[in-house]
Amino acid sequence: MIRPLLLAASAALALGLAAPDAARAQDAANATPAFVGLTPESVRDWLVAAGAQAGEVTRQDGDVFFRVDDGGLVWFIFFYGCEADGRCGDLQFNTVFDGAGVSGDVINAWNREQRWLKAFTTEANGQPLIFVQFDVLFVSGQSVDQLADAAVIWLEGVDRFAGHLRASAPPAASAPAD
Repeated sequence: MIRPLLLAASAALALGLAAPDAARAQDAANATPAFVGLTPESVRDWLVAAGAQAGEVTRQDGDVFFRVDDGGLVWFIFFYGCEADGRCGDLQFNTVFDGAGVSGDVINAWNREQRWLKAFTTEANGQPLIFVQFDVLFVSGQSVDQLADAAVIWLEGVDRFAGHLRASAPPAASAPAD
């Protein structure tokens, strides 16, 4: 009983090997293009549906991004690897903290001890700033819901970073006793 099945399988395999180019050409003709990336608008709409206050998508000087106002913290999502159809391959969560009085050792300690969110210092108009960023690659074939875990990592990480800055701040000088 198994022998006829093996013979049939062998025959099918032989036929497949005899015409591989024709089969591949037919498969390619019937295949739908692979899903690559997400649109910034779909990410924005997903965040709004989750309760975020997100601004409109901006396309400016080659950058694609939008702003999120989150209970006193402003952050941005920047999109990278964008194609002509508007789909992008990855994004970056990004926010800025005041860097006045924060040493490089504090930032280095954060980067050494934390895996996901990374920080660096810079200046703008003489003002020290700390950028905190988190990069996310989109998984092909997945909906925007793939961002659920990344959004939690971002939000919890930004809270931890703010706590790290507070814990690292020098104690406030007390007023002299009278």
